[in-house]
Amino acid sequence: MTQRGSLMLKNVVFVLTGKAQSGKDTVAVMIQQLLKSKYESSSIQLAYADILKDICVRNYGYRDKDKDRAILQNVGDVIRQNNEDYFVQVVWDLIVTMMSNTQYFIVTDARFENEMRPEPYNHYLTIVNVYIDNKNKHGLKGNVAKHESEQIATTPDLSKFDYVIDNSKDLEDTFLEVMKMVDNVIDNQARAYQELREETGLDVPQTETKQ
Repeated sequence: MTQRGSLMLKNVVFVLTGKAQSGKDTVAVMIQQLLKSKYESSSIQLAYADILKDICVRNYGYRDKDKDRAILQNVGDVIRQNNEDYFVQVVWDLIVTMMSNTQYFIVTDARFENEMRPEPYNHYLTIVNVYIDNKNKHGLKGNVAKHESEQIATTPDLSKFDYVIDNSKDLEDTFLEVMKMVDNVIDNQARAYQELREETGLDVPQTETKQ
């Protein structure tokens, strides 16, 4: 978070949701490339499942994200039963520790409602919820597809997302959609910066971007 005195500009967190193999990681890389090449801004990519995978690798024989997905789901269920916000707290507390040096973050795998726009972080971070739609991919099959963690991605309420990226065509089309989204987010940040200056009459530090 950039700051001078009592004035702050919020860091931005892109939170991605989509079915398995819909292209969430691909879109995350595109966001990072655009922020770096077009706006000379660094970003950090994180995932809720990273710590879960580490736990499962160390203790439950997890090896393959497709074959062993049931292990992730079952262990995740046990952890969330004890603390629904465990994975949220791990990821977003990490973001908080890094936001003084990094303006942009990308969380690649929101699967539950509380992971999309979590309290209290949504009060001091700009959260951009993005749904990745891929009509060529039908997600998981069998029992793992019925798990609660797959329902938001499979039957999304699109009104809860700020942007929908169609990844059903070729990568160039997807890239153009992602670029429009990133440009719009950056423009919104610039407007927020200008509004702060006009409201306060003070100079607010703005993250350097290249148009």
